[in-house]
Formats: sequence, structure tokens, C-alpha cells
Amino acid sequence: MKYKIIVLLVAALTIAGCSSSKYKHSVKPSDYTFLDINITTQEDVRNMMGEPIHIDNNSDGRSVFLYSAPYGRKTALVFSKEEILEKILVFEKDQVQ
Repeated sequence: MKYKIIVLLVAALTIAGCSSSKYKHSVKPSDYTFLDINITTQEDVRNMMGEPIHIDNNSDGRSVFLYSAPYGRKTALVFSKEEILEKILVFEKDQVQ
């Protein structure tokens, strides 16, 4: 299951790198201060950070929001099927090509 999420995140990052969506939003480190694992909802994130550059909906009901971050980084927010934040993953520019 963990492998599946990683593969989906890599695919999402690849797609996002080619995207020119009007919803792009660069996330700053200060944007993470309000994110609480097992508390913050998808709606909370959208209200505070705007629309993600990509959303991946997994077959198990979980979803991943992808945001751009400074210096070429990408941030993935993983949500449970109840739409509650489970984890935050930050990828450096050279981790995904």
C-alpha cells in the first residue's frame, strides 16, 4: 500500500511539473503552521492555501493534494477517506524528475 501511494505521488508530481493550471499556488513554510495531522480537513486546507495544482483520488478513498513550494519543491498532503489530513510530504526539486 505504501508503495502504491509513492508511485501515485511520483506520477502526480510528474504531471504537475508539466501543468499550466490557473490554480497554481506556491506554499511557503509558514503555510504549514496551521496544519494539524488527524485534525485539519480538506476544506480547511483549501480555505487557507487555495486550490492544489493537482488532486489524486486513490481507489481506497484517500486523496492527495499537491502544491508547489519555493525552490522547486512540491508538497503533497495526504488525506484519509474521511478527508482528514494524515501526513505531509515535501519533495526536493531533484528527487522527482
